[in-house]
Amino acid sequence: MTRAVGVGGFVAIVFACIALDVLNRRATSRGPNFTQVLSWLQAGRLGQIAVFVAWGFTGWHFFVR
Repeated sequence: MTRAVGVGGFVAIVFACIALDVLNRRATSRGPNFTQVLSWLQAGRLGQIAVFVAWGFTGWHFFVR
């Protein structure tokens, strides 16, 4: 896999997440937006650890490498 394919994959994931969040912020939507999902995930101790590890991985992957 080339670097361009990897970057393209991450860009596609980001755009898909943004599109899903925008769609779920409409008044007629029944799905949760990103803020609601993050709040639900951080309600428990394991979720807090998972979010912390995800932020750490993201920071290490994009800024330290």
